[in-house]
Amino acid sequence: MRPKADTRVLEELARCLDDHYRFCSYLKIVSKGDELPDEAAPTLGGLFGRVKLVSLEPNFSQAFWDARAANAQWTITLKSRKEGLSTWIASHGFRRSFLMPEHGTLVVSEIDKSALRLFTIYKRFYDNLPEAFKRAVPLVECSKTHMRFAHGGHIECSSAQSGFRGDTKHFLHFSELAFYTDIGRTADAAFNVAADSASVHVESTAFGINEFYRLWFGDTAYRKIFVPWQANPENVQRGRLKDVPPEFESIRREHRLADQQLVWALNKYRTKCRSNWTTFRQEYPLDPVMAFVASGDRFFTTFYHDGKVSYGHRQLAPKIPGHVYTMGVDTASGSKAKEADNSTWCILDVTDPKHITIASTFYGKADIPTFCSMLYDEGRAYDALAVVEANSYGLSVIEYLVAHQYPYMYVNQKAAKMADRYSTTLGFWSGLQTKMLLLARIQEDVSRGWFEPDDERLKYEMNVFTYAETGLPRAKEGEHDDLVIATALALYGRDQVSILTEERENFIPATIEELIKYEVSTGLIAGKDFMREPRLAPIERLVR
Repeated sequence: MRPKADTRVLEELARCLDDHYRFCSYLKIVSKGDELPDEAAPTLGGLFGRVKLVSLEPNFSQAFWDARAANAQWTITLKSRKEGLSTWIASHGFRRSFLMPEHGTLVVSEIDKSALRLFTIYKRFYDNLPEAFKRAVPLVECSKTHMRFAHGGHIECSSAQSGFRGDTKHFLHFSELAFYTDIGRTADAAFNVAADSASVHVESTAFGINEFYRLWFGDTAYRKIFVPWQANPENVQRGRLKDVPPEFESIRREHRLADQQLVWALNKYRTKCRSNWTTFRQEYPLDPVMAFVASGDRFFTTFYHDGKVSYGHRQLAPKIPGHVYTMGVDTASGSKAKEADNSTWCILDVTDPKHITIASTFYGKADIPTFCSMLYDEGRAYDALAVVEANSYGLSVIEYLVAHQYPYMYVNQKAAKMADRYSTTLGFWSGLQTKMLLLARIQEDVSRGWFEPDDERLKYEMNVFTYAETGLPRAKEGEHDDLVIATALALYGRDQVSILTEERENFIPATIEELIKYEVSTGLIAGKDFMREPRLAPIERLVR
């Protein structure tokens, strides 16, 4: 038999039911601060050490949301990144299910991984409540994504992948709805377990022209809440305005931004958004229209008038002794059909990361054995690090390069399930997230002027590389993006050129002519014994 709770505890819980801010003073979240936790602060252990927990006190965006959402049964929120709105809406759902018998909360996400992450917020809320509260409302069931209290209140965090339990839900929270693969199907499944009087709260950053866009601009029962970052007095930063892009000059005038607001915005643009204006529009919008990237918008803001399609091998610059090169490789089937993709490579001189140039490209429909042979010879001519996209055809290229002992290969390393163990695979394994990392890299390097796309084929593909209705960038219908991807792979390979950089610094010229070219092009001094020792590739060193 469960012991009766203290009358004072029950009275405090009743006050918390009526006063959300009072209840939040008992909830704990991970501090955003960089300070180390003091001994008095509760902490969480984890892979990266211990983190400080603090009480949930509403920030500007959370208080703004509360004021706009007051007394609304259904809300839809268009937000900026990292404003804490998912956590704040979670606190409302947790309060109801913890304090109201038989009250169910359903938190919906796109994938199971996101559901697990969201559930940790609720679990942290409960674990750090006062012990008197937990004795009054004990937890009787808890899994990785579900908790149930003794009075029947319950919380479920799930995704369309896993489906939803049959328990009736009274509070529905759709997190990052714009990123769902099938918004309609997921929403219908969630509403099947919702009570008629359920509160429904949708929140998301924008992601192209999709169902979330239509829900926001359509005539619906949802109360629309837009949280503009420029209204937050905390979103300012001291600093000197330097090299302000024209797009920011425009929004500065239109929205009357102060200098410190513009400095803050430029910092987000150049760091979080990697100098991608389209990403900034979606992640830090100043108004709802700005947030939604229109289908057909170009991914690269610059239009190249001299871009055109042509085929074959182009050498734009010979190898320079002592320079460091990377080679991105995107492989196709070799089909001669007009609509078929092209096999491509792009070799870049990445010696100076802020002045990257193209050395060699190939663009055409070669069969895989021929392409592999050409690729191997060209890569060895530049001693380039090969970054091969490991799709079905790319695996054939990787096997060929390994069989022929190609010395420099990009390695993908990921953590294995066992602690402190890693698995490595050759090539770049491309999924949705990793592809966006690739594209963010090339967009940043182009927009900052660190990379100039001198190849006319690459310029043409960049001109037709646009946002689809899903919000994802890709080539226009009937066009190709093979050389864009190959170039992005080469740029991404800069992260693993340390061995090539070491060889550059220890370079031993074979001739007087090579010595002169090396020292003129690099500004480094070759060793005195440069004629006495031949150069060896890494694999040759191992078997010497």
